[in-house]
Amino acid sequence: MAEARCADLALVLAIDSSGSIDDSEYALQRHGYANAFRTPKVLAALQGAGTVDLSVVFWGDSAMPVQVLPWQRVDRRKGAERLADAIEVAPRQVTGNTAIGNGLWVALDLLDDPTRCAYRSLINVSGDGVESLGPRPDGITLHHSRERARAEGVTINALAISDKNGVLADWFRKEVITGPGSFVIQITTFADFADAIAEKIAREIGPPALAALQP
Repeated sequence: MAEARCADLALVLAIDSSGSIDDSEYALQRHGYANAFRTPKVLAALQGAGTVDLSVVFWGDSAMPVQVLPWQRVDRRKGAERLADAIEVAPRQVTGNTAIGNGLWVALDLLDDPTRCAYRSLINVSGDGVESLGPRPDGITLHHSRERARAEGVTINALAISDKNGVLADWFRKEVITGPGSFVIQITTFADFADAIAEKIAREIGPPALAALQP
């Protein structure tokens, strides 16, 4: 059997499912991500991006296993719809503290799978709060995950949902994002989530130089 070709882009969506996200907000996130892969701008970005592999992690408390939707190759409209359907029906299995470091670490493990390869690796993280203080002994700090991303050449971008914390975007810029052309998009209400995440994903899938030039 012929060996699968390397992806041009491997992208992990890291979605906040911690306790600060209530069930209605979780549903808004889930539907927003799903519908992003049905929008013309994201479908156009996928068409021009070559081979794109996508996976999803829902992160929350370090005491709970990070919920993972496995890799899918999304290089055609049908692939985008399959991914959208999988996100849309994903049950909630995680809540609790804001262990963003754990979520990023699992995303990095997915990207570091020795059976896979990609020319560009990226994590798209969204959240509405800062890392919980005093991580449990079984937890991995945000600092360690960010340093690993830097060492492995993985770019991390963020969507800050600043409905409860007006300076959250600044915290994401200082403590979370990393890599060439990395960026933060900020929204102040969950009502703006769907449009913002579609814009963010289209920007990430597009050429890195173009993403870096966008405001």
